[in-house]
This record gives sequence, structure tokens and C-alpha cells, in this order.
Amino acid sequence: ARRSIDLRGLRSLEGPGAHSWLLYEPRGRRVVSRLGTPRHEDVSPGIEDIPAEYQGARAWLLGPMPIERQLDLTRHLASCAGRFVVVDPHVPLGAPTLDRWREVLTHADAFFVSHEELDLPGADTDPLGAFAAFGERLRFVGVKRAARGGTLIDRLEKKVMDWAPASEPVVDATGAGDAFAAGFAAGWLLSGGVEGALDRARISAAIAIENWGAHGFMGISPEMAALRLAGGGVSATPTRRGTRTAEPRRGSGAAR
Repeated sequence: ARRSIDLRGLRSLEGPGAHSWLLYEPRGRRVVSRLGTPRHEDVSPGIEDIPAEYQGARAWLLGPMPIERQLDLTRHLASCAGRFVVVDPHVPLGAPTLDRWREVLTHADAFFVSHEELDLPGADTDPLGAFAAFGERLRFVGVKRAARGGTLIDRLEKKVMDWAPASEPVVDATGAGDAFAAGFAAGWLLSGGVEGALDRARISAAIAIENWGAHGFMGISPEMAALRLAGGGVSATPTRRGTRTAEPRRGSGAAR
């Protein structure tokens, strides 16, 4: 509260907090939870936790949580027109979870997934084809590749764009993916264009990786962020494979 962080919607949790490790390995990602701590479901928000004052928000980012909870929330949020709903997964997208993810993403506008969480045939070679059967509402899919940048799939325009890796030194990549997704949502609402959304996404992720934890955002004002955005973001140029790539001008950031 002293740092103007809105704490409404947080639930009081009696006893120890949840403690999990994310292990990124060559063949995928694993989650290891500490014994004797609450389940992920116990610390994930539900519809009843959404403050009344939030109902008018135009953009919503659902962080990683059990897929059933994300399904409940996306259904609820999609019931009101004009909301831009972004989903960041906890459960990987692959054959065992494909049908469930199709149901969740029917109610979402954007989906940001790391490459370790994605095991979908054709995702690398034919991304538009791989995500063809995910409903009409889902427009954007972002595949985050950490130090290698990432790929944005625009299903409506049938375009694929690559964003370049970070140019800043990485102090702590924790939270960069969340910052990227939130920046993209805000940029999309403010600019109405893909390039404007990517500009804000990259600046947001850059702020996240330049310091430990949330300290980067604690030390920056809206005016400072606006100056960084004005100083440079990304520009889109064609690639040899007929898609488009996002080139950094200045102040870029990687997201995982």
C-alpha cells in the first residue's frame, strides 16, 4: 500500500504460503511443490475474489493457475463485451491438455506461452496452422523464447511476427513474461495496433529484467516509462520466410 500497489482482491491465507519450483529442462518444464504447503488451487483467485471496482476494467491478465480455475475465470470475463482477456498458462499445452485448452482459449483474446510449455505439432513450422482450431475469439498467440526473443501469431490477420531478444543485461528474468503480457494488453488498448502493443510489451519486460524481483517497477514512474517508450520500441520488417519480425530500436526486453 505504501508503494501505491492495489491489494484489493487478495485473500487472507492462514498458515504457510505456497512454495513451488519451476524446473526448465531441455524436454519441457516441471513444477515441484514443497511438501506441507497449500495447493495451487488454494492460492489462486476465483470469481468471488474479483472486487466490484474491477468489473469495468478493459484488460485482464490471468496469471498461471490451475486450468480449471482459468476456465471459470475466462468464461466469466468473456460474458461482458469489450474486455481484452489474456491468459498465461500454468498447465502446458500438449496432447493430454489440448481439448481443455481449446475450451479455455475460446473465451480469451490472447495467449502467451513459453516454448517449454508448448508441445503442439507444427507450432514451429506452421504456427498459423497449429493454432487454427482454437475458436474465433482468440486473436493473438505469443510464444516466448527467453533469450531468443519470441513469436507473435496474429490469427485474424494471418500474420506471424518475431520479436528480437533483449539488448539489456539480464539481472533477474523472473516476472518478465507477466510484464510482457501485461504490457502487450495495455499497448493494444492504448494504440489499437500490433506494433504499439509490442513496443509497450518489450519496454515493460525490459524494466522487469533490469532489477531483482519487482524492484524495477518500484523505482520507475509513469513519466519515466513514457520516456523510455518515446525513446524507442520495435519496428516490424519482413523476414525471408514471408512473415514479419520485430526489430529493437532501444529499450527492448526478453520474456520467458
